[in-house]
Amino acid sequence: MATLADAHSARPRAGRWVRYLRGDVVIAYLLLVACLVAGWLSSPYFLTGRNIADLLAQAATLGMVGIGETLVILIGGIDLSVGSLISLTTTVASYVIVSDATVNILVGAALCLVIGAASGLINGLGIAFLRIPDFMMTLAMMAALQGAALFLRPAPDGLISNTFSNALTAQIGPLPVLALVVLFVAIATQAYCASPRLVYICMRSARTARARVWRG
Repeated sequence: MATLADAHSARPRAGRWVRYLRGDVVIAYLLLVACLVAGWLSSPYFLTGRNIADLLAQAATLGMVGIGETLVILIGGIDLSVGSLISLTTTVASYVIVSDATVNILVGAALCLVIGAASGLINGLGIAFLRIPDFMMTLAMMAALQGAALFLRPAPDGLISNTFSNALTAQIGPLPVLALVVLFVAIATQAYCASPRLVYICMRSARTARARVWRG
């Protein structure tokens, strides 16, 4: 027999679900279902396992970028440079990751990571310490990165190592490994950011956020 305490404890849980179902996330899910139905109606091969796996692999990169952008938006910021950063790292990879040698692949991947980290560091220093608005700072970074990419590759060209490409498109059963990695990162990020001390406090005080970062 349910007690009065059980009834009271069930109300907050029900309230959270009601707020969740009333939120914008429902619209996103409905749009996703509508896209799937439209794709299925346009081609009988759209919902096949192979095509879904290809779509997940192609969307994995944007999914990873979306996780980072979500954190930026949560703290009230904006980052316009991510698209150009992808262009530059892809261009650099087309010069560096060209052979199937393991050392070549590791060095090329590390160089791309360093470029991404350096870009984020410069943006962060400019916004946090030089007081440059995030819109202007990331807009300038976007122009610089895109200019560097166009300087290295004025026209589409270059090839990536087959070994590296195969590693990125590897599958565990019907699911792409890259999509599973993005899913794991999304779940881990959600769990890590559940505490207001780690994310939402940044919306209240930039000074407190910086102090939190420097204290670790």
